[in-house]
Amino acid sequence: MKQITNNTNSIYDDADFLELVLKHVIKDNNILNLAKQYKMCPEDLGGIEIYQGFLKIALDLEDVPVSMDLFLIKIKEAYSFGTLRREQEKQILDLLCWVYNDQPLDSQYITQHFHDMLKHRRGAAILRNCGENIDKLEACLGRLSFDMDKSQTDNSDDSVIYPFLTPVFKTIRETFSTGFLEIDAVADGLGLGELGMIIGYSGTGKTAVAVHAAMANALNGVKVLYISLEEPSPNIANRLYANYFSINYSDLHHVKNGAAAELQSKMSDLSPGEINTLMNVRIAPLKNKAPVTFSFLRNYLENIYQTEGYHPDIIYIDQLNYVVPTKESDASWENYEKLTFEAALFSNYMIGGKHKFAVWLLHQAGGKMRRQFSNAEITGFKGLIRTPTLVMGIGKDTPQDTTVHLFSLKNRHSKTFGLDYLADLSYMRFAPMDKGGEARMNKEKELLEGKKPRRNGYKNIPEQLNLRSAAGKEILPAPGGAFV
Repeated sequence: MKQITNNTNSIYDDADFLELVLKHVIKDNNILNLAKQYKMCPEDLGGIEIYQGFLKIALDLEDVPVSMDLFLIKIKEAYSFGTLRREQEKQILDLLCWVYNDQPLDSQYITQHFHDMLKHRRGAAILRNCGENIDKLEACLGRLSFDMDKSQTDNSDDSVIYPFLTPVFKTIRETFSTGFLEIDAVADGLGLGELGMIIGYSGTGKTAVAVHAAMANALNGVKVLYISLEEPSPNIANRLYANYFSINYSDLHHVKNGAAAELQSKMSDLSPGEINTLMNVRIAPLKNKAPVTFSFLRNYLENIYQTEGYHPDIIYIDQLNYVVPTKESDASWENYEKLTFEAALFSNYMIGGKHKFAVWLLHQAGGKMRRQFSNAEITGFKGLIRTPTLVMGIGKDTPQDTTVHLFSLKNRHSKTFGLDYLADLSYMRFAPMDKGGEARMNKEKELLEGKKPRRNGYKNIPEQLNLRSAAGKEILPAPGGAFV
């Protein structure tokens, strides 16, 4: 396979690079689908007739790869249509032999460059065609940017819909739990291709809410990816251990009171079924990978998909302040607005051209800590909550308060909510603010502090729940648990 090492825009004009793209479009169905998604056309490859002819054949095919013999038949048909010329037959056959040689494909490399390659080549064509007409140039480049962003996230049919001619039905919305059953009953969770935000003051428990929700989803068979841009990965792992094993987070973090030995003991006691289920949650070690953009995160997802076949169902990003927009502005609120727009585009991205996911994005509230706050009290509030489907605030009266208030700043598909929970941030746990919840919390704390024997370790598994295994394997019965 031809090796392209230059990582600047100049490679997008290089014949070797263009032939490499062409080879993948012809032989890799994911890249062919990507070409169709971006509405790639023969003109995108410039004025070389052979490239254009090969691309047209690939785009006319439903699926690839096809056999070399069938592609040769299509080439002969192209001679009769005039899209390829017989006098170029030697060059055509040379390219065909190279396309069908045994060298391995590199789909990840092409996927990473595909968007930028098309944008560069289409932009260059606009510059050539517009000459010195600045108004026309500005309009064409603006349209190009819009079309490229839309193609990146939209595979839908753009045809006109007449709703009273034929009924338009929405497919059932697959959703993932917020981690709080009472909120799920109102908000119905977050669906594939949707963006949610968790907003709270420093110290109110944003990360604890995310960890609590991540574990609830993982235990129900949902593939969870936790991207921590603020804290190192061991801190997030310790929060997950605190939630599942009932080991005090501070003890784990500071390695005291025998927490390390207790963790090792509990890890060794895990059954194969539990390990299989707990493999649903993963941590992405991206702290200090600056600058982190949503383009970087898309490439990261494509990389792990191409190398491991892994694609998450739901992603938690902790937190927004550590992501930078593609193009920064002088005004910070404009950057926040751009980031949430880019986050919405990111949540609509399809890994490998076919796998959707949901995104929860954590963000910090500004000003004095309070139980409930408004849009105006959110850092960079202008336009910040315009794009998400669900925005959940978390507040409390004082840093020492054990009661947190979870409420909706925005809930696009259902009514607003506001609920109080007892929070035990030492174990990343939350209980409804009712007599039953308070009793369970107090009993759990009494047993933990008294170091009395705990049935099955009082792991954070709901009663009567069946653990849903990773990778669609056998569903296993869950061990009993006392705290949800």
